Amino acid sequence: MGSKRIMAVVYYVGGKIVGLEADTKPTLVPENTTFIESDTQKEFIFVSGVWEPIIGSVPLFLDEDFTSYATQGEADAVWVTNDNARARVDIAQDRLNFDLLRTGTAGEVVIARTFAQAMNDAEWVMRTEIEFSLIATSNLSIHFLNGQNNAGGATSQISMAMAWQVDNFISKVDCFNVVPNAGQEGNENFVISINTRYFCEVIRTSGTTYNIRMTTNSDYTGGSQFFGTCDVNINSLDVVKLLNGNNGSGNGRMVGFINKVQIASGVSVFP
Repeated sequence: MGSKRIMAVVYYVGGKIVGLEADTKPTLVPENTTFIESDTQKEFIFVSGVWEPIIGSVPLFLDEDFTSYATQGEADAVWVTNDNARARVDIAQDRLNFDLLRTGTAGEVVIARTFAQAMNDAEWVMRTEIEFSLIATSNLSIHFLNGQNNAGGATSQISMAMAWQVDNFISKVDCFNVVPNAGQEGNENFVISINTRYFCEVIRTSGTTYNIRMTTNSDYTGGSQFFGTCDVNINSLDVVKLLNGNNGSGNGRMVGFINKVQIASGVSVFP
């Protein structure tokens, strides 16, 4: 007698609701009402008219700090590279090292990890810790790709990327999204320096919108934040890939490491 069923959603006394991920969460409810998705175990709380994920209740889609590999071969099997000297997980240092050159061929050096399933098409959050020890007129990108529609180092198909780009020694962050016959969507200036740990966040807030943040704060606050739009057809993203970029003629090089990559799928606020 303590509950009533309305379609797939069950209302319990005490401000708790249980439903499925596919259910539409009600908005005519009191503040601080909680909603539990029984099929995903995600928990949300209703605050100021918005359902927000409860910290710690949303399991991460990817939680990579490069410490879980017992052997180098195990790491190489998960993070597949086409050039061990230029991009590889180093299990002795628990990080992904990169030494990428601007060669005039984008994606000539690639290291990638394929997921068992695709990320949510409308909402996800990626957090990355990255540090550079050398920056010389070059660029590199972290791409999220639709693995069925991208081959090798391709960057001009279905993808969404966070890129660190240096033109004429002017450092900037470049977040762009590419679909067939479409071009770069966003480009924002942000100065990057060597031997500085950066905490980078990319949030897909809907099928057509995203924002990015670059900061030196480990809690991902402050720094610079940029907003942009992307094509709704950038979907079924099931590969994360680090690659060098083609940034014009001449030589260039970026050296550094990534020691953490975290992805939360199905939410636009990191849990």
